[in-house]
Amino acid sequence: MPDLFTVVEGLFNLPVRLAEATWYLHVIVRHPEMAEHLGNVKQALAGPHVVLQSEHTRDSYLYHLRLASPPRLYVRVVVRFRRNAQDELQEGVVRTAFLTDTMSGGSAVWITRHLPIR
Repeated sequence: MPDLFTVVEGLFNLPVRLAEATWYLHVIVRHPEMAEHLGNVKQALAGPHVVLQSEHTRDSYLYHLRLASPPRLYVRVVVRFRRNAQDELQEGVVRTAFLTDTMSGGSAVWITRHLPIR
């Protein structure tokens, strides 16, 4: 299956791709409520409100976008990056995406100044 999209993410300025297989065979199967949030997934990558580095996998980052409705709910997108021979981050791939009401599982590496308060 081809990619649904590739977007330049907002923290490292690197391309991140979402494969059709990941979206339809993983995200939608395990998190069916995400079916209406594909645009929010793309937005979470391009302009995240909060990014955490995973406490489990050093090359994985958790991108969060706070939704306007319902309040206190975030779209979380988990991205795993490749590294080159110099140990620098390269292209990333979306591993999963889901809704959450918490930001846990890692340490903050970026927080926007424009986090919506509701």
